[in-house]
Amino acid sequence: MASGQGEVVIYPINNYSFGSKEAKKERDNSVPARLERLKEKYAKEGIRHSVDAIILVYEHGHPHVLLFQVGTSYFKLPGGRLRPGEGGRCHVCQSMVSVWLI
Repeated sequence: MASGQGEVVIYPINNYSFGSKEAKKERDNSVPARLERLKEKYAKEGIRHSVDAIILVYEHGHPHVLLFQVGTSYFKLPGGRLRPGEGGRCHVCQSMVSVWLI
């Protein structure tokens, strides 16, 4: 959250609470299958708009970026595909609530 031009406020990580959810089943069982599904979706719906957020916190005086863990070895920023008429900030907030349980 920006408090002024060029200034960013970073909150301590203990301001947040975290939980866990059951893993979601992957739609695709391989990278080529995912690419094919996305090609078909693009042909049908056109360009895809998305948004990602960078959430900075600090622990022991050092900044950290919070990420989603997907599977055992893949990490990503919160965010994702925007639906028509949906704003970026609104989507990131909903994404944080649904995935991070905050």
